[in-house]
Amino acid sequence: MCVCYNAVINNSSISKGDLVTIIGAGTMAREHILNISLIDNAEVVALADPHEDSLNQCKEILKTKVSCFKSHKEMIKENIVDVYLISSPNFTHIGLSLIHISE
Repeated sequence: MCVCYNAVINNSSISKGDLVTIIGAGTMAREHILNISLIDNAEVVALADPHEDSLNQCKEILKTKVSCFKSHKEMIKENIVDVYLISSPNFTHIGLSLIHISE
């Protein structure tokens, strides 16, 4: 499992073939989705966000079937990804990282 804060194309956090979930489906998540689409065979397979509108906007960009969760904790329990990309407000990053590491 990898927890990362950005999806820069040349960043070793996300690699070819990784299954990725994005925690937080706001404006930055949509940018991350576009960046991840440039990595060979990397795929966003899940999104977690309590706001339905944000999830729907991300799903429109993805144009593929993606699992959606209202809570990142529910998503962690599913254990379906290689990378958790944290795209929530900056002040939540440390707390979310600690949750993922402890799970």
